[in-house]
Amino acid sequence: MKTKYLYFIIVSQIILMIYITLVLWMYIKIESCECKIQTISKRKVLFEYAKQLHDLIDNQNIFISLEGGSLLGAVRHGTIIPWDDDIDFAINEEDVEKVKHIFRKNNIRFSQVRFGLQSSPEEGVFVDFFVYKDNGKHIGYPYNPGYYLYKNEKQNTEWYRLGEYDFKGIRREQVTGYLNRTFGNDWETSVKVNNHTQKANIFYLLHRGNYNLLKQLNIIK
Repeated sequence: MKTKYLYFIIVSQIILMIYITLVLWMYIKIESCECKIQTISKRKVLFEYAKQLHDLIDNQNIFISLEGGSLLGAVRHGTIIPWDDDIDFAINEEDVEKVKHIFRKNNIRFSQVRFGLQSSPEEGVFVDFFVYKDNGKHIGYPYNPGYYLYKNEKQNTEWYRLGEYDFKGIRREQVTGYLNRTFGNDWETSVKVNNHTQKANIFYLLHRGNYNLLKQLNIIK
């Protein structure tokens, strides 16, 4: 009997230590720069840098459009999604070499990644260019079947506000259809979390008491 009781005590202590360790680890992660919502200065750099790259491409009459979560943020928030940390654009496959040439000509650092191109002026600031390919039916991002544009959707663009800057995106009468098929019909109130950093950023909003925004988006009741 004493042996069973001692065993129970030992196991309980181990479980308690594991729990405390996990709680401390989550607190440290939430407090770390890696998982925090971008500081005001970082976000300012992101907006300015994205605007610079956008205009370099747009001024050469090359198709560019806000894409994915960045377009969702522009429509739903008037800026990027609060817990997001980058800005995404769509470009055409046939324009990739032209965009690379523009970047090299203007001493813009970039790297070729699975989804297309990525440029970062400093740590923690990323602008992504998703390469859309023409498969006959529509123009889309091959690694995510939900991310695509019908050909008529990319023929005309209009301006969207992100923070203090304007960026091009597909026309507003067509954007609802794009967001519905990309994020689901509940995109106006639902939240899609794509990676651990975004999850941690939501935890950070909770941690800092930003409940009103999270309630509006049905993350918490």
